[in-house]
Amino acid sequence: NSARNGLLERIKMGRASRKRGYDLFIPDLSKSKSNEVDFGLILLPGALVDHTAYAVIASKLSDQGILVAVMNMEPCRLPMNQSGASKIEVLKIMYDVIGADGNDAGVAAVKEWAIGGHSMGAFQAFELCSELRPGISKLIMWGMGRAFHLPDNTLADADVDAVIIVGSEDTYCKKMSTADRHKFEQVLPQNRTTFVQIRGGNHAGFAHYGPQTYPIPDGVRAVTLEEQQDAVAKATAGFLRGKIGPKAKKE
Repeated sequence: NSARNGLLERIKMGRASRKRGYDLFIPDLSKSKSNEVDFGLILLPGALVDHTAYAVIASKLSDQGILVAVMNMEPCRLPMNQSGASKIEVLKIMYDVIGADGNDAGVAAVKEWAIGGHSMGAFQAFELCSELRPGISKLIMWGMGRAFHLPDNTLADADVDAVIIVGSEDTYCKKMSTADRHKFEQVLPQNRTTFVQIRGGNHAGFAHYGPQTYPIPDGVRAVTLEEQQDAVAKATAGFLRGKIGPKAKKE
């Protein structure tokens, strides 16, 4: 499929690699003397979604200078502690990338780390964020609006910036009750959380898979898949660089 072909093409270019436990998408470092990047993003896939499905959008982010590690949740494809989406595994990836484990020289020097995810992966990223601070300073949640369960932790007073990016046609987000939405908003970083809506986007449009019918049918995209993912990548990169959010930098 297009996502797998995209991954293979990136590997041939030297801009991606398949590691044990994750796929790594690397910015163009040819002009960097120190192999330094401003941001690294650990991305957790949605439940039951092959992590390769995120190859295209991860590539788009790497083209904007962001190093992206998409975690492999095989064989269960469930972003949970028991399946490997744990603090220890995330730290292993971070150490592997920067070469802190001593096994090799590393890939890049990352100035600032963020953790994020799609759907159920976004909830797990939320849970992990409090465990990984202060090493993680930003939280990115895609397709996040319908609570599988209310998070056990609270980031209300946390020194972390967060963004929630959803598609306007995402049925999962639309089905979240007002009461659950209010409860969820109370555990997000107060005055530091930004909400972004991708007009015409749906739930499955954050990756290359679908149509999604479980547990409820997804909405129909009113834009192309490429248009949705371009918008998501732009919003994500804008958030990381401080161009989107309560403390947005004015150019």
